[in-house]
Amino acid sequence: MENVYPRLYLYCKQRGYDFSMVDLRLGVGSPVAERHNTVELHVENLQRCQETQGPNFILFVGQKNEVQSLPSTITREAFEAIVRVVEKDQQQASKYKPVEDFPASGSQSSITTDSSSGSFVQDSIYGNYLIFGEQAKVSGLLSQSSCNSFSKGEEARLSPVGARSPGDLDKDLTLLQMCYRLDRNCLAPVYRLLPISSHHSDMLSMEMERRKQAMKDWSATCRRLWAILQRSADEAVGQEEASILLRTVLDWEVETALQSVKDAPPEEHCHCYKRLIPDLYNNLKHKHAAQYTDLQEGRAQLDPVLSTAHQQFIDRLHEKGLYQLINEFHSLLGLVGAERPLMVLLDGLDELSEEHGADLSWISTPLPPNVYLILSATTDSHCTHTLQSAHPTVLSLPPLSPDDITAALETKLQTDQRCLQEQQWQLLIQACLSCPCPLYLEAAYSESMLWTSYSPQASISLPASLGGLYLAVLARLERELGRQLVRRAASLISISRWGVTEEELLDLLAQDGKVLQEVTSCHSSSGHPRVPYVLWARLKRDLGHHLTEVRTDGTWVYRWTHSELRRVCMKHYLKTDDSLMAVHADYANYYRHKSQHTHIFQPLAWTLDEDGEGMSKSYRFNLRKLHGLPHHLVRSSQILLFLSECLFNYEFLLHKAWGLSVLDIEEDLKKAVLPDKELVDVKVLSGALEMSRAVLLQDPCQLASQLMGRLGQIVIEDRPLAKGDPLKFSYLHALLSQCRQSSLSVLLPSSTCLLPPGDLQHILLAGHLTNVTALGEGKRGPLAVTSESDGRLRFWDLEQRRIIRSLDAVGGIVGDSITLGLDDRMLIVRMGQSLQVFDLASSCSLLHCADISMEHEAIHKNRSILLSNNSIRDYVLFAYRSCDEAAVFSARGGAVLSVLSVQHGAASIQAVDMTEDYLLLFCRFPYKRGSEIIQIKLFSTVSFLYLRSILGCSQDCISQVTVNRAGTHVVAFCPSPCTGITELVTWNLETEDHKHITRCPAVLTKGLCFDLRFCLGVCSGEKYLRLWDLTSRIRDRALTYNIYKLRSEGTEEVVPMGKTQRYAVCRSIRAGTVYVWNLTRRRFACRPVRAEHGLYSSTDVVLAHDFKLYIFTDRSRNSSVDAASCPFQTLLVYDLIKRSYVRRQTGITVYSCPQHEYRVLGNGRTLLGLSETRDRLILWDLDSGSIKHEIKLSHRESLLCSCPVQDLQPNVTPRREKTLMPWDIRTESQSAKKRRLEREAQREREAKSRLEREKYNLIDQYLLSGDEQVVVCSYFAHHLNVFSVVSQEHLHSLGEKTSLLSLHTAAITYTGSHLVLTSYNHEHRTPHITLWDLHTGAVRKRLRNEAGVCCVDITDNAERVVFGVRGSNKLKVWDPFKRIYRSICGYGNLMIEYSSKLHVTEGGTRAILLSGQLSLWDLEAGSVLSVLSLDAHVRCMKLLLGCQTSVLLGLSHSPALISVRLTSSTVSSATQVSQHGDLFGESSSSEEEDGNS
Repeated sequence: MENVYPRLYLYCKQRGYDFSMVDLRLGVGSPVAERHNTVELHVENLQRCQETQGPNFILFVGQKNEVQSLPSTITREAFEAIVRVVEKDQQQASKYKPVEDFPASGSQSSITTDSSSGSFVQDSIYGNYLIFGEQAKVSGLLSQSSCNSFSKGEEARLSPVGARSPGDLDKDLTLLQMCYRLDRNCLAPVYRLLPISSHHSDMLSMEMERRKQAMKDWSATCRRLWAILQRSADEAVGQEEASILLRTVLDWEVETALQSVKDAPPEEHCHCYKRLIPDLYNNLKHKHAAQYTDLQEGRAQLDPVLSTAHQQFIDRLHEKGLYQLINEFHSLLGLVGAERPLMVLLDGLDELSEEHGADLSWISTPLPPNVYLILSATTDSHCTHTLQSAHPTVLSLPPLSPDDITAALETKLQTDQRCLQEQQWQLLIQACLSCPCPLYLEAAYSESMLWTSYSPQASISLPASLGGLYLAVLARLERELGRQLVRRAASLISISRWGVTEEELLDLLAQDGKVLQEVTSCHSSSGHPRVPYVLWARLKRDLGHHLTEVRTDGTWVYRWTHSELRRVCMKHYLKTDDSLMAVHADYANYYRHKSQHTHIFQPLAWTLDEDGEGMSKSYRFNLRKLHGLPHHLVRSSQILLFLSECLFNYEFLLHKAWGLSVLDIEEDLKKAVLPDKELVDVKVLSGALEMSRAVLLQDPCQLASQLMGRLGQIVIEDRPLAKGDPLKFSYLHALLSQCRQSSLSVLLPSSTCLLPPGDLQHILLAGHLTNVTALGEGKRGPLAVTSESDGRLRFWDLEQRRIIRSLDAVGGIVGDSITLGLDDRMLIVRMGQSLQVFDLASSCSLLHCADISMEHEAIHKNRSILLSNNSIRDYVLFAYRSCDEAAVFSARGGAVLSVLSVQHGAASIQAVDMTEDYLLLFCRFPYKRGSEIIQIKLFSTVSFLYLRSILGCSQDCISQVTVNRAGTHVVAFCPSPCTGITELVTWNLETEDHKHITRCPAVLTKGLCFDLRFCLGVCSGEKYLRLWDLTSRIRDRALTYNIYKLRSEGTEEVVPMGKTQRYAVCRSIRAGTVYVWNLTRRRFACRPVRAEHGLYSSTDVVLAHDFKLYIFTDRSRNSSVDAASCPFQTLLVYDLIKRSYVRRQTGITVYSCPQHEYRVLGNGRTLLGLSETRDRLILWDLDSGSIKHEIKLSHRESLLCSCPVQDLQPNVTPRREKTLMPWDIRTESQSAKKRRLEREAQREREAKSRLEREKYNLIDQYLLSGDEQVVVCSYFAHHLNVFSVVSQEHLHSLGEKTSLLSLHTAAITYTGSHLVLTSYNHEHRTPHITLWDLHTGAVRKRLRNEAGVCCVDITDNAERVVFGVRGSNKLKVWDPFKRIYRSICGYGNLMIEYSSKLHVTEGGTRAILLSGQLSLWDLEAGSVLSVLSLDAHVRCMKLLLGCQTSVLLGLSHSPALISVRLTSSTVSSATQVSQHGDLFGESSSSEEEDGNS
C-alpha cells in the first residue's frame, strides 16, 4: 500500500473527494490495549468508514490466523454461569480422580495453546462468510475457488482437547476471578476485564525490555484465559452466545462490515479476496495487514438553502473587503421593518480569528429600529472590553447552583445507564461545586465515566480547577499512550491553523525523533517510519468530546473543542518561544515538500485533464497549504523563506488568488516585516495588487498579465549604476521571470501597459443598495450625503467610513445633485431645471420648489444645469453648462440674487462652486494649436464683483469641481472618455499652484472634496463610492503642472515594418510625432529606438512604409472649395533610418480622403485612394505624382450622362399595399384586378429603377485583401463591386434585391477569394451572414437569423467564420463547408460592442477579441484561454503576421507600444537576434545584456 495508497489518494483528490486509509494493525505487533478497548476501537472506525461513500471494507482471506482477544466485559449472568461450570468441572475431577494422580501442570507449556490454535470461530465467521460468498459469486466479486480458505485439518485444531487436573481447574478458577471484577457502576452490573497494568505494572513502563516482558507475560495469561472461556462458555451460556463472547477483533469487523449499510447490500461496499502465500514458512516474518478505505465527499449535507447562503457569504468575503461588507450589512439592517423584527445571535465572539485582530467595528451602534443583537463572550476576553464602549446591556451568566449541578449529573448518569458509589458521587459533586461552570462539569463527568465500583478511592481524584483537570487528563493519556506521543499530538493540534488533518498529523508525528523512539520501544512497531494509525485512533477515542472534527479548507480537520484546553496545552508543552517556533517550522517544512509523497498530499492544487488531451483542466485547490504555509513560516520567523516561497513565488500567488482571493494575498503582504530592512519589493507588489484588486477578484488568472503590465518597466529599468552595485529590487526580477513561465496560458504584455504603482490609491465604500446618483457634503464634521436611484438618502461619517443615517425617498424624487446648507439643516436637491429645498430638522418637509432660469437659454439637453457643492449662508451658485454667465440663488428666499458674467465671448463655463470669500466659475477658453485651457474666475461673495483669475493647464478637461471646507484648495475631476481615465487635479487659491495628484482607471461622473482627507468620487451605474486622502501629496512639488508641460499622448496607428516584422512605426495622436520600436529586444521594451517630432501638421496625411514616412501636405487654397476637401500638392518622403528627408515632390494632386482610406502598395511606389467625388478608386504613381490608373465601372460615365435628372433623385418608398385574402381575390371585379396588377407592375418598375440608380452611388468604404490584389467597394446600396488591383478590372458585382450590403461588419480572406458580411433581409425581416465567393461572384453559404453581429473574421481558406454577438456576449464559430455551428460563452464582464475587433489566428484554431479587454479564445476547445484587462482604452490593435498569437497594442493614454504574446509562445529575447543586424544603432556590445534584462 505504500505505492498504491498515494495513487488512490491522488485519484480521489483530483475529483474532489477525500480519501483516507484506516489500518489499525499496521506497525504494531499485537492489538493489545491497556483498557482492552481494541474491539470497540476497530468497530467504531469501521462504522465511521461506513458513513462515507464508496467501498469501505476489504477482506483478504488467506493462511494467516487472527490473534485471540478476550471480551472486555461479560454480563453478570454469563460470567457466573461460566464460573459455575468451572467449579462443577473441578468437583467432578476431584470426585473421579485423586489430585495426586495428576502431574503438576502449572507450567506455561501446559496451560498455553499454540499461537496458531486460536482462529476464526466457525459460527460467527464461516457462516456469514459463506452466505456473503454466495452473494459475492453472483456479483462476480469472488471466483469459485475462493469460497473456502481453511482445510479440515485447520478446523480440527479450533477446539482444545485433553483432560484437566483439579489443580489446573483450581488455577483456572482463580485466574478467572482475578482478571474479571464485578463493576456495579453499570445499572446492569457486568464483569469487567481489569487493565493490564493492574497485574503487570511494567506494561506502562518506559523501559523497552520491561515493557516487552510484561507484554509476554500478559500474552501467556491471555491465552490461558481464552482457553478457559472456550472450554466452559458453550456449556454455560450456549454455543451461540459463546461464539459471540469469544469473537476476535477480525470476527467483529467482518460481522459489522457484512451488514447492510443504508439499505445497501454488502456487495456494494465490501470486497473479499483470497490470498495464498506459496511458501508459508518462509514468509511468516512478512507483515500482511488488512486495509480499510474511507472514501468521502463530505459528511452529512446541510440544509440546501443554508448551504447555498453560506457559500454566497463566503464568496462575498472573497470579493470584498471588511469595510465594504460592514456598510452593506448596515444597509441591509436598515431595511428591517416593524412587521418583521430581526434578532441576530452570535455566540463565542472571543473565538474570532486572531489574524484580523478580532475587529468588532461591524457592530452597528446604535442599532436600527426593530433590530436586536445578542452576543456572547467570556468575561476576560479582549472583545468584551471592546464592546463596553458601545454601552450594551450586559447579562453575566451566574455559576451553576448546587441544584443545577445535581440535576445535570443525575440526568447524564441516567442517560448513560450508570451510577456511582457514594464516595465517588460526593467527590464528583464537591469538584463541580469548587468550579461551578458547565465546561468543568462536562469534563469532570467524562473522567468519572472511567471509574468502576472497585476503583480504589486513592486512585480517583478531580482537581478543583478546569486547567488542573485538563492537566490530569493529559497525564492519564501520557501514562497509557506515551508522553512523547501525547505531547507532540497536543502541540500540533494546539498551534494548527483552524485544525489539523489526519494525514498532516501522522506525517508530523513521524518527523519527531522522540516520538518514533518511544513508539519503537513501547509499542513494538519494528522501526516502522510512521506512527501506527492505531495509536492516533486510541488517542482520538480517549480524548472523546475534547476533540472535535470540523470541516474547513475543503477537508475535515481536528481541533480542540474548547479554547481553554488549547491554552493549557500551549502552557504545558510549549513553554518557550523556541519550542513554539520549532513546531511551526515543522508545519512549514511539511508544506514545503520536505517529506515523502508531499508532492501528492500537499501540492498547490490537484489537477485533472478533463478531455484527456491536456487542453482543459479542472483544479482542486489545496487550501490547507495556501493558508498554512504563510501562516507557519511567519510564526516560525522564517521571513526570508516566506518572501521567496510565498509572496514572490508566482505559482503560489496564482493558486492563492485563484483558490482563495487576492485579499488573502494582501493580508500576507502585511506580515512581511523585517526588523532591520525596509522591503521595497513588498511595498511595490502591494501597490500593484491593490490597483489590480477589482480585476483579480473577477479573474485571478490575470495575475501574470497584471503584474507584468504594472511592474514591467520598473523591473526592466532597475539596473545597477555601476558594476557590483546591488539592484533596487531583490525579488521582483525573479517574480516577473516566473510570470513569463506561467503554468497557465496567459496573455503577457511586453512592458508596462497599466498604471504603475505609486499613484494615490482609493478605498471603496460600499453600503448602497442601488446606484448612486448624487453626492453632497455637510458643513459640520466629516459628513457626506448620497442619493440613490430609488430616492433614498444616505448620510456618511467618512471618518468611520460608515453610514450613520438613512432616509427613505424624499418626496419620491431622484436628485441630480445635492447641497446641504444652514449647518446641515437644509437640503437642496436639483432635479432637472428645478431646485427643491427640504428642511432636514423638520422631518424633511419641503420648503421651496422653484424652476431656475436665466436670461440665456440652456445649450445642452443633458446635464445642462451646474450646481455648486458648497452653500455659504443660503446661497446656491448655478449656471448653464457651456454658457458665459452664472447666478446666485437664495434658498431661503427662493429667488436669484445676482448674475455673474465672464465678459468673454469664447468663454464656456464647465463648473461652479463657492467658498466663504469667493464665487468660483471654471471656464474653458481656446488656446494655441487648437487646444483649450481652463481659467478660474473669482468673484466676491459680498459684492458679487469680479476679483481675479487663476490659470490652469492645457491638459485639464474638468467635469466636476469642489472646494475644501477651509477654502484653500480646489479639487477638480477630469475624466477622459477617450482614455477611460480620470485625473484628480488641484489648485491652491492663494498661491495659484496647480497639481495633478493622481489618476483613476475609471470615468468618474460625480465628485466632491470638502476636506483634503476625504475626496469622494462615483462612476455612473456604480453602487459604491471611491475615497481618496490627498493630504500626503498636496505638497509634492513634482506634481506641479503648468501651461508649458506637454501632455502624454497615445498612439493613433501602428505599422509593423520589415519582412521579419522586427520593428514597428507608431504614429502618435500628437501631430508630427512618430516613434520606432524594436519588437525583439527586451531592453527596448520600454522605450523607442527612434523618436521624431514636428514632421507634419494636423492637416497632413502621413503613411508609413518600409521605414519611410510619406507625408502629403500643402493643400491648395481655393475660396470656393472647403479647405478639408482641397487636394494635396506636395509629397515629402522621410527616411527614418537616415533621419532625413530623401525626396520632396511638388505639383502632385492627391485628393483629400480620411487617413485610413490611403494605402501605400507594393514597394512603396503606388498609392491607393479615392477620387475627389468618391466614385472611383485611384492609383497614384508616387515617383511622378500623377495618376497611374483609375479603378471604376467601364460603363458608369456614359450611363450617368444619358440618365434623366429626375431619375437620379431619391425616390420615396411607396406605401405598402394591403394584403388581399383569397376570398378578396375571388370576389374582386375585373377592373379592380386590372388596377391591382398595374400597381404591382408599377412597383416592380420603381424597384428596378431604384436598383439601377444605386449603381451611381458614391463609394462608402472599401476592403483590400491582405495580398493587395483584390478590393471590394460598398456604396450603401443593394450591391458591392469587386475589382482587381493588378489589372484594374471590374471582376464581379455582388447584389441582393432584398438587402442593403455594407462592409461595416465584414471580412475578406488574405488572397481575396471570399468575403463574409452581415446584412438584413427587408422582405423576410431576418438578419443573416453571407459568405460570397469573389472568384465567381456567387453566394456560397448563408447563415440566417443571426442578429446583433458586431464583429466578424474569416480564415485564409474560408473554412471557418467567427463572429461576436452583442447582448449574448458570445463568440460563434461557423464552419460553412462542414455545416458546423457552435457558440462559445464569454467571461463574466465581457461586453461585445460594434467597436469590438476580432482576428482569427493560427489557421482558425484561435481568435483574439478586443472589446474593452483583450481576450484569447481557443476555438477548438470552445473556451477562453486568457484575458488581459486594461486600465485605459486601446486606441489601435495590429496582429503580427507569421507570429503565433502576437498582438501590438497602441494605447490611448501613453505613447508606449505594447507587444502581447501568449506565455507558451513567448520566446526569450536573447534568441531573437536578427541576422541583418539592428537598423537604428541599438546593438549592445553583448547579447547577454538583453537576455538578463
